[in-house]
Amino acid sequence: MSFFDYPGTDAGDGGTTATAEAAEVFLADATDADWAVLLRHCRRRQFTAGEAVIAPGARERSLVFVVTGELDVLAPNASRRNRLIATVGAGSVLGEVSFFDAAGRSALVQARTPGEVAELSLSDFEALAREAPVLSGQILFDLGRTLARRLRATTQSAT
Repeated sequence: MSFFDYPGTDAGDGGTTATAEAAEVFLADATDADWAVLLRHCRRRQFTAGEAVIAPGARERSLVFVVTGELDVLAPNASRRNRLIATVGAGSVLGEVSFFDAAGRSALVQARTPGEVAELSLSDFEALAREAPVLSGQILFDLGRTLARRLRATTQSAT
C-alpha cells in the first residue's frame, strides 16, 4: 500500500468515501525516498472542521493531497445548491482538473474534520520535474488514471 490511496467505496448518497480497501493506489510503486522528494516540494496546510480547503472558482493551479482528516467535495446541482459528490480522506488527491487546465476550481472542498493537506503548485511541480523526471512522469500518469476513473464514474452515473 502506498502513502496515498484513492477513495473507492459508495457513501450511499451517490458520493464516495475513502477507505483502506481502495481499489487504486496513487504512485503504487513509489519508494519512501520518492515520497520524501514529492512532499519536500509541497506546502503543508492545516485546516479545521467546517473550513473551506478549496473554494469554487479559485484560480489555484495546484494538486492537493489529503494527509490527514476528512473532506467533503460539494458541487452545485441544477438549482445551484451544493450537493455532496464525495467524502475523501487521507490519501486522496484533489485539484487535478484545475492543475491541468488552469481554469477555476469546480467544487467546494470543505473540511468535515480537522486535518492537513500537502499542496503542490505548478511551479513546485516543475521544480520537482527537473529534480526527479521519472517521478514527475509517474505523477502525471497516475493523475491521468485518476481523471479517467472519475470520468468513467461520471459517465456511468449519467446513464
